[in-house]
Amino acid sequence: RCPQLCVVARAGVGLDNLDTAAAARRGIPVVFAPGGNALTVAEHTLALILCLNRRIHRAFNRVREGNFALDGLMGFDLHGKTA
Repeated sequence: RCPQLCVVARAGVGLDNLDTAAAARRGIPVVFAPGGNALTVAEHTLALILCLNRRIHRAFNRVREGNFALDGLMGFDLHGKTA
């Protein structure tokens, strides 16, 4: 319980993890910003695609072990592809 709670605000989409009925009974407004992080999610997805394509995770582990070999790390060109 928090007697000084005035509002519950969420970034992103969905209220499925909030008890909105309980908030309504107490007169506490619940707000969220649907689509507010859509660009961030899209950019992060593209970054993950690039990391997987160039096998950055594997390269990182190799460098940590002192292995600077490039074999098995080459991805494919994304030029001409649609993301």
